[in-house]
Amino acid sequence: MTMLWIVLAMIGSFAVGAYVLKAEAAEKQSRPVPFSAIPPKQAYELIKKNQDNPDFIILDVRTPEEFSAGHIKNAVNINYNAETFVYELDKLDKTKTYLVYCRTGRRSADTLTIMKKLNFKDVYRILGDINRWKSEKLPVIR
Repeated sequence: MTMLWIVLAMIGSFAVGAYVLKAEAAEKQSRPVPFSAIPPKQAYELIKKNQDNPDFIILDVRTPEEFSAGHIKNAVNINYNAETFVYELDKLDKTKTYLVYCRTGRRSADTLTIMKKLNFKDVYRILGDINRWKSEKLPVIR
């Protein structure tokens, strides 16, 4: 009888362990992988989820003129074309989470590469950037 209880206890612990592993895998799938491009709708959900999070920064790397023409709410603008661009990035808190975008993707992709070299930990970019964001009818402010 004691042996039966031991076997049942082992089966139970394996089942709980399998459940925990499955739950962790599901959670990881819903989280984007750092230094990757995520679709606009997933980026929008990430923004909504972090709207009151001071450790979440939306970074627009277009020119000030492009930024003024329309940008994502609460985005911070750092001009990729400025001579001080890398210096400005390096001054940012590297432990925060960043969502980067530009107009079509070249500048934001380069920015991710730079941020990785500067030892940022958690950075994403919007796939298709502001052009795709707008085409999917997601909100932009002026």
